[in-house]
Amino acid sequence: MKESILLVEDDTLLREVIKEFLETEEYSVDTAENAQKGLESFLSKPADIVITDINMPGIINGIDVVRRIKAFRPSTKIFVCTGANNNLSSIENLAHRVIKKPFKLDELKSILQKQSV
Repeated sequence: MKESILLVEDDTLLREVIKEFLETEEYSVDTAENAQKGLESFLSKPADIVITDINMPGIINGIDVVRRIKAFRPSTKIFVCTGANNNLSSIENLAHRVIKKPFKLDELKSILQKQSV
């Protein structure tokens, strides 16, 4: 098995497609449908890599997830995915990479492979 991944994405179909793809690439993948559940999942079972959306329903968002995970476990590799033109300057130094939606699964694979080297 490769590294473990926590995928935090509120779009059910997108979350399932990415999860299945990553599992075919031999990653161990846990998912969460919002930022709060993602953070709870990470705190109970930390992943090597977190891939998180930014804009999600709930009281906290993806930016909060990035900040809290980095405070809890700074070595975690975090990839932020967003379709919006968010001002991400507040977390750019915490995230390994911002990935603009829509993206191709092969692009995600390539990004993850480069981070594992």
